[in-house]
Amino acid sequence: METIELFADAYNHRDVDALVELVTEDFEWITTNAGAVEGGSFWGRAGLESYFADVANTWEEYRLSAWDLRDLGESVFAALRVEARGKGSGVSLTTQMWSLSDFRNGKCWRSRVFLDHGEASRAAGLTPEEQHDAC
Repeated sequence: METIELFADAYNHRDVDALVELVTEDFEWITTNAGAVEGGSFWGRAGLESYFADVANTWEEYRLSAWDLRDLGESVFAALRVEARGKGSGVSLTTQMWSLSDFRNGKCWRSRVFLDHGEASRAAGLTPEEQHDAC
């Protein structure tokens, strides 16, 4: 779970070098939030660089914080709070997302971001009671 906190810190500093140290070479990031409303898959270092270029083109500020981290063995489920300000509009946004990050050999090989809590919870295999607790 420490890796998720390190990931969030590196993310907020746009430190691709630090992120690359936390993920496998074949890392896949499936996200919903790179552009204004679009998402997609980003692979490896080149994908991380492309993702942050998309973020920089859309958002003046974009920060995330992870909370309610749940160790699921080979995966970590996390609630994410996003605070952003649009580049052109200056409009502020605060929202919640959820991530499910999968690990092998101590490094993240895939991270999926969800806008829908139920979808994220089902992907994580959480029971209905655990889903409620993760709101």
